[in-house]
Amino acid sequence: MKVVFGAGGTGGHLYPAIAVADKFRALDIEVLFLISNNGMDKSILDNAGYSNYIEQKVSGFMGKSIFKKIRSIFSLILSVKDIYKYVSKGDKVIIMGGFVSAPVAVLAKLKGVDLYLHEQNKVMGLVNTVFARMSKKVFLSFLLFNKCIKRSVLTGNPVRDIFYTMPKKSSYGSTILVFGGSQGSRIVNKTVIGSIDELIKMDRKIIHITGRKLYDECVGLYGDKIDRYKNKLYILSYADNISDYISDADIIISRAGSGSIFEIISSRRIGLFIPFKLSAKNHQYHNAKDVVDKGLGLMLEEDLLNSGSLNKAIVEIEENYQSYMDRINQEQVIQSADIIVSEVLN
Repeated sequence: MKVVFGAGGTGGHLYPAIAVADKFRALDIEVLFLISNNGMDKSILDNAGYSNYIEQKVSGFMGKSIFKKIRSIFSLILSVKDIYKYVSKGDKVIIMGGFVSAPVAVLAKLKGVDLYLHEQNKVMGLVNTVFARMSKKVFLSFLLFNKCIKRSVLTGNPVRDIFYTMPKKSSYGSTILVFGGSQGSRIVNKTVIGSIDELIKMDRKIIHITGRKLYDECVGLYGDKIDRYKNKLYILSYADNISDYISDADIIISRAGSGSIFEIISSRRIGLFIPFKLSAKNHQYHNAKDVVDKGLGLMLEEDLLNSGSLNKAIVEIEENYQSYMDRINQEQVIQSADIIVSEVLN
């Protein structure tokens, strides 16, 4: 038996799969990843120590033109043909949502093997919605927004063990980490850059992870402030070891993808979440609202985002820092990957 993951396209789909795969690998169970050919998936897996993966030529469906939707369907059919030999009777297939998962789920049903799926977000995506009823079990990060699914198990979103074991913060240290997900976020970047004078004036240390494609643009926008604030401002394009920077941070300005949220909460850090307003079914808003309703972080919607509102939100967290930390430290952290492995093997 081997466990086959249909995951990728974004880090939000792939990193939870890696967290679960680590647990299977620790049990000497073979793992195979069927990923996208966007280059990023390969890089993430290489850095995580995985070489057993197959790249698929697939393209997205949601939000595309009619022509591109037709092309997406054809690419799905061709991908099923290309990966057909990699799934065998007795294997277990776990899909993590997104267009990369669709051919893998189809193949699991064609081969008659057990299909499981994990939904990272508060609102279920298209691929997972299609295959949820065909799955042996459905693993949920959140109680779904306005939806009940049979055979569902509330697991939370799997993160790597390093986030669970991170030392707690004993006091506020004025370090703010900014990252906009695996792709980066132009609006978040520009708002932080426009706020940098005020942020530094308040004697904060800023670690800004821009996203690879947006790094040069951000360097240009910062200009001579990079040298002026060289002991307080640190700019990176990307960080494979994001846990190191989360460990150093007191407040984390982040998009509201499920992976980022669970990494932050599992690390016992405070998140200032800025949901991507064009996320499918507005799922990032609902992800963030779930956290904010528990008093574990703060949300700032994109339409209200500017230098003034950003600074005001940071000050609000700073002034109530201990109250946030008390609630975060009392929150039960679920060992999501362990639960999923147990459910698949039993």
